[in-house]
Amino acid sequence: MINAKGIQRIEESFNFIEERSNGAYAAGGAFTVVDPYLFVFYRWGNGEGIEIKKSYPKYAALIEDLVKWAAVKDTLAAERIDSTL
Repeated sequence: MINAKGIQRIEESFNFIEERSNGAYAAGGAFTVVDPYLFVFYRWGNGEGIEIKKSYPKYAALIEDLVKWAAVKDTLAAERIDSTL
């Protein structure tokens, strides 16, 4: 478990992401390397018990759209990573 200061820092970062989310992609109107990285952080946050869907709905929507991609589904399956959000 991450200590309280670490959780605070994660929540600050998620607030930053939430405030700047305006569409299907993290950095403007096209897919970039930022999008899959945000998926990793999303999973870590869930693992620490942060209610991302409730507290950060735009961030959650971005990730929900990302995991619908065939390439993402295939990658998660190949790596045996649970795609449940």
